[in-house]
Amino acid sequence: MTKGKILALKGNKAKVEIQCGTACSGCQQKDTCQIKKISRSVTVPIKHPENFTIGQSVDLQISTRSKVWGLFLAYIAPLVVLLGTLIMSLLLGYSENGSALVALSAVGGYYVLLRLMNTEIAKHIIISIEQNSVD
Repeated sequence: MTKGKILALKGNKAKVEIQCGTACSGCQQKDTCQIKKISRSVTVPIKHPENFTIGQSVDLQISTRSKVWGLFLAYIAPLVVLLGTLIMSLLLGYSENGSALVALSAVGGYYVLLRLMNTEIAKHIIISIEQNSVD
């Protein structure tokens, strides 16, 4: 679960700033780190906006379906692209080095395509917020 702070409320949506994770708490460089200065925010639909206020600390959760979808897109699909392209290029008569180059290029192309479709993919990620148990 990730911590956040509500920046704005508009209708049934809340703009939430994602706060630095727990990994930063034990880091010796946390005072000079640039990552803490980067503000990441996300707009999240909420069911009962009357229960939330601006500045309130909340917990953000991503749905299990979204986690599995992300896992598939980030790891499983590129592996399928890599192995499929490698096998196909070998069957088409390319040398082993040529096949490896083609397969790696295909994976690179896959990640470029994934990056270009970033906003479309983000529409299918379901994030929910809950009131922080300790405010």
